[in-house]
Formats: sequence, C-alpha cells, structure tokens
Amino acid sequence: MTYVLAIVAIAIALGIAASIAFGRRPSKPANADPTASEFAALPEPARCDMIFAAASLEDEDSAKLLQFALDDPSEAVTLAAARGLLGRGLAQSVDDYLQRHPGDRTERISRTLTLISQR
Repeated sequence: MTYVLAIVAIAIALGIAASIAFGRRPSKPANADPTASEFAALPEPARCDMIFAAASLEDEDSAKLLQFALDDPSEAVTLAAARGLLGRGLAQSVDDYLQRHPGDRTERISRTLTLISQR
C-alpha cells in the first residue's frame, strides 16, 4: 500500500512539474465529479502516470478511473486506460468504448492493443 501511495505522490509531482514546463491542460468536463475534474486538469504525462498507478490497484474506484480515462483527449492516456482495463479482465468495457467511437484514433488504439497482447 505504501508503494502505491508513493507512486501516486510521484505521479502528482510529475504532473505539477510537467504543468509548469508545458503549460497545456485539457479542458475540464462540464458535469464531472471533483476527482474527474482534478484528473482532467493534469497534463498528459501526469494523467498517464495516474492511469498506470490505478491499473496496478484492485479497487472499484481505480476501475472507474480507468473507464473514465477511456474518454481522455490524449490517445496515450486512453491506450493506457484500455490496457489497464484489459489487464483486469474488463475487455467488454474496452470493446464498448471502441464500438462507440469509430474512426482513425480508435483503429490505432485497437491495433496497438492487439500488438501489445501478442507479446
């Protein structure tokens, strides 16, 4: 548990540093809960770190964060979330997302997930 908290603290620190360095943030979702709004306000590298940390946890809140992150504007964050959900055995959530969002981005994510799973 301490190890996970350390990872989360490092991810937050990286997010702050990246925020200062890059100065770019995605827009906050209009009707999201405070946690989702805080997540969306982080820069892309910090959001990726948070998703990698959440993927290693086995609680329901982490699974919800992974599902929320599927709709992230960053393809890297979405891919990390999809990989985390697949690792939890929640392939149906990923399949549902891919079916709801047809297009080039979805095709790239799907191909990348296929390549990763062939390892």
